[in-house]
Amino acid sequence: MTYYWKIRRLTTKHRKHLAQRLLSLRAGLRKQVTEKRDVGELKIATWNLKHFGGAGGYKRSTESLLYIAEIIDHFDLVAIQEVKRDLTQLKSLLWDYLGSEWDYVVSDITEGSAGNDERMAVLYRKERVTFSREAGEFVLPPIKSETGSVAPRQLARSPFYIGFQAGWFKFKLCSVHIHYGAKSGVDRNLRTEEIKDLAQQLRTRSDNERRREIKYAKKKQYDITPSAANYILLGDFNIHEGSPSKAALTDNGFDVPDDIEKVYTNTGATREPFDQIAVRIKDKRFKQGSGGVLDYREFIYRDGPSEPGSTKDSDFYRTLSLSHVEKIKEKEQILKDQPKIKLEKAAKKRAKAKTESATKQKKLNEQAAKLEKDAGELKEKFKDKVFLEKYISDGVHDYFKGYYRKNQISDHLLLWTSFKIDYADNYLEGFTTSDF
Repeated sequence: MTYYWKIRRLTTKHRKHLAQRLLSLRAGLRKQVTEKRDVGELKIATWNLKHFGGAGGYKRSTESLLYIAEIIDHFDLVAIQEVKRDLTQLKSLLWDYLGSEWDYVVSDITEGSAGNDERMAVLYRKERVTFSREAGEFVLPPIKSETGSVAPRQLARSPFYIGFQAGWFKFKLCSVHIHYGAKSGVDRNLRTEEIKDLAQQLRTRSDNERRREIKYAKKKQYDITPSAANYILLGDFNIHEGSPSKAALTDNGFDVPDDIEKVYTNTGATREPFDQIAVRIKDKRFKQGSGGVLDYREFIYRDGPSEPGSTKDSDFYRTLSLSHVEKIKEKEQILKDQPKIKLEKAAKKRAKAKTESATKQKKLNEQAAKLEKDAGELKEKFKDKVFLEKYISDGVHDYFKGYYRKNQISDHLLLWTSFKIDYADNYLEGFTTSDF
């Protein structure tokens, strides 16, 4: 259960707003997640939490950490990508917000520019999930050739491989953050290659484990139905809509659950299926449950009013005097100062024009004249208080959507699925039909 005690440290006005948003978020999670789950199912999720722990964006506020904790607490296991070198904020999320019911495992950071100083983390509810003490960073094996073995090109960010057991179900989870880059060309090819190489290796490992299981079970005359050779591959694959990169996953032995096969997980204007959860299951008792994408923007840091009489959330934050909304307040002041800023830019261009050739002088002076004209028109419009308020409100909201919100929560949406972990009926029914 999420710890809410830090709400008491906020101002009355902020506390009221946060409580309303949390109630809305909890209601949405109940409807979209909790009510869909059978008691005997495990809910797992993957979430790229943008620059979590530092190195870009904002330090998450108490409000944002409460929202993140509330969302995570409605699942049993959550794989998180883009956890940065400093683990202070991750530990705070566990100890101050999620509490003793939760634990975590983290990988080392991936060095080098491609690694982006990132690590992977997996958070799990101890009552529902047991860490099997098997964990490591997945490394591609040498490639055999006629002249010997050649070291392969490793993935940009080392995949994180962890073993778990939930109920009767044993599985290996592999969390990834695949190469980021352009939608086509070299970046797309590299991304596809990373996915293909990793999926092929995990498929081979799963098949080999299963063969050993069957051989041992037959030798001991055990039931061959159960299996621990179950693999869940999930994370941020950076797959673009229509890209062959997804086929590199499904063509190499992994299945994407029906409920999440055609969903989008980014918050940008162009919808993309960046994040994926795919499974390769050998246990014949396995049964897939429901799944989906949680769009947090429906409930928190909203685009617009969702209740009669309410305003855009960005307008609310303009009224607060808090350290974590300083950038919003700064943006508001910049918008108010636009006529002055434009005139300053014009003056710099005219000063520069004096040192340039005749052709460049003309161009710079034309640019300066336009800035001066725009400044004059804007200054005149600002006399209308209604126009000024709308101008500032719209400008702050664009900043709120484009930068503030995605750095306080993320530019990715949480993707989740569920599956059956209670096989007691299968086990007991075996005794009713067997003579041994």
